[in-house]
Amino acid sequence: TGQMRSDLIDHVFNYGAPGDWPVAGGFNGSGIDTIGVFRDGKWHLDLNGDGRFQKSDLVIALGQKGDLPVIGDFNGDGIDELGVYRDGLWMIDTNGDRQIDDGDMVVNFGSAGDLPIVGDWNGDGRDDLGVYQEAKTDAPVPEAQGEL
Repeated sequence: TGQMRSDLIDHVFNYGAPGDWPVAGGFNGSGIDTIGVFRDGKWHLDLNGDGRFQKSDLVIALGQKGDLPVIGDFNGDGIDELGVYRDGLWMIDTNGDRQIDDGDMVVNFGSAGDLPIVGDWNGDGRDDLGVYQEAKTDAPVPEAQGEL
């Protein structure tokens, strides 16, 4: 009933360490995203959403040092899958067994130096792959088409 304050926040978490990649996703099927970190190929996921890492939370070895974490619902089941991006190679644990094997999505898309982006670009309920590439300083920048 009072005036909105921009200095208020909902939650403050001290979760992870310097150099970790922060992640968030719907990892437990509740429909609510929770937090986690990715560090050198290991995922530390706060499954119960309390903002603290406990024994009941999940540690998964999926990837290696230098990989970039990717998260999305790539199979359309309503639960986000974990994956990594390595110099143009996407490895997504689509079968949910917490390892990369023959039942998973492994795709070459992009190249070294690109940044992975995930989103449902076509509205089919499944997340799709994308990459962000820095513009070359000597290359012309294409003009925008249409309205934003």
